[in-house]
Amino acid sequence: MSKLGKTISYWRDYLILIMALTLSMSVLFFANSSRQLGGIHTVTLEILGRLSTPLASLRVHVNLAEENRTLRHQNTVLQLKNAQLAEAYYENIRLRKIVGFKTDAAYPLMAANVIARTNEAAMETLVIDAGAAQNVKANMTVVAADGLVGRIVSVSPSYAVVQTLQDRNFRCGALVQRSRLQGVFQWAGYDTGLLSGIYLTSDVKLGDVVVTSGINSLYVPGLKIGTVIKIDDADFGLFQRIYIRPKVELTSLEEVFVIISESAAVGTGR
Repeated sequence: MSKLGKTISYWRDYLILIMALTLSMSVLFFANSSRQLGGIHTVTLEILGRLSTPLASLRVHVNLAEENRTLRHQNTVLQLKNAQLAEAYYENIRLRKIVGFKTDAAYPLMAANVIARTNEAAMETLVIDAGAAQNVKANMTVVAADGLVGRIVSVSPSYAVVQTLQDRNFRCGALVQRSRLQGVFQWAGYDTGLLSGIYLTSDVKLGDVVVTSGINSLYVPGLKIGTVIKIDDADFGLFQRIYIRPKVELTSLEEVFVIISESAAVGTGR
């Protein structure tokens, strides 16, 4: 339809010219009076008008269709550019955060990329692209810019497996940063952890930040674990059940750091 319209529009002026010449010749050969001439002139004008109107509309339609195609193309290009800019923006934020964390860290850090993850009932692990060749060892602490990720449990020359804090078997010494109350952090399931060992009368509030304590633990002290989102103080004997929302979002984690100091790998519990 579009191709036909273009063809007709292109030949429109030629068709009108041919019609005009034909009618003009008819006037010269067959018109015997001014009255006949006026009648032919009127008919000629009517025919030319009727031919020109739809052809002009068709040309407008063809031009609009072409303009719409151009605009759609430009819109697609702009959408792709916007998507690329948005990705670059968020990547820039993430990298700035990581660089700032690495600059402020009190321990030597080895950067690594997350290349695989498991999400099973009995195991929550990450695989990273740093191993023994980069001095990574079992029990070293793994962190991200937002805080604790887990610990190294298995190492090959180029890769390592990280047990994350969302693993059912994960345990670490933890404390409430504001009140300095100490307990043990473990995973409770779904999207929360549990801080246990805190007495009913102890000072814990919603929104309190929980960090690693470094006491009787493989983990260095002061790493953010998460924030208190719920406190149950009934039907659990002497202790509160304090639910923690982790600081690190493991499902979207792309880069991590391994604390590679020997003291961090050995810890106080080794």
